[in-house]
Amino acid sequence: KQAVTALVNEMNVDGQDPKVKFGLARYDGSASNGGYVVVPADLNNKTSLLAAVATLPASGSTPLSETLVDVGRYLAGSSLLGSYTQYNKSTSGATVAASSAPQSPVTTKCDKVFAIVVTDGLPTADANDHHGTAFSTTFGAYIDGDGDYTDDVAAYLFDTDLRPSIEEKQNAITYTVGFSLDSPLLQHIADRGDGEHYSSSDADELAAVLSTAVTDILRRNAT
Repeated sequence: KQAVTALVNEMNVDGQDPKVKFGLARYDGSASNGGYVVVPADLNNKTSLLAAVATLPASGSTPLSETLVDVGRYLAGSSLLGSYTQYNKSTSGATVAASSAPQSPVTTKCDKVFAIVVTDGLPTADANDHHGTAFSTTFGAYIDGDGDYTDDVAAYLFDTDLRPSIEEKQNAITYTVGFSLDSPLLQHIADRGDGEHYSSSDADELAAVLSTAVTDILRRNAT
């Protein structure tokens, strides 16, 4: 919480034009059922974003690939992510009509998309069965057989135009940050998602690597 709060305050300074359209998603660890968007991505959501960060629990499962799938569903919006239905979770994690759920923030060709996966644990409760057979039909060609699926999802999100109705390719680049965790899996996710991997051992270091990640994202977004 401390690290994310510091990042948001650093990038979107009060009294200045915000630089980053931040959104926040969390693992739905209590239900072992993927994840959901807590605060939709927006340039002017700093107050609600910091309030949501302050109340995030530091417990539960870490369904990494399922949550990245649900973030992909959110980004794809009405364009749909492969065989999945349109994103249909409220900001509290309840299942709702798709029209009542947060809508895709990707609305113009200028909206470059980056996801930063932050975790202090390897995947748990991550069976990819929370949407029936949609996982295998959507990501089958990207499964590399290493025993984990988060990197496969990251590869798909990078390779796929998530919003084909919008001019140019709207794909997503995935970064990973391990907190008290330095796993080859996180590096592999970042490699296949065309992002970068960082590791940290305490809150100060986590704040520093998150700043480094977002600074790199801003650099790439400007090129």
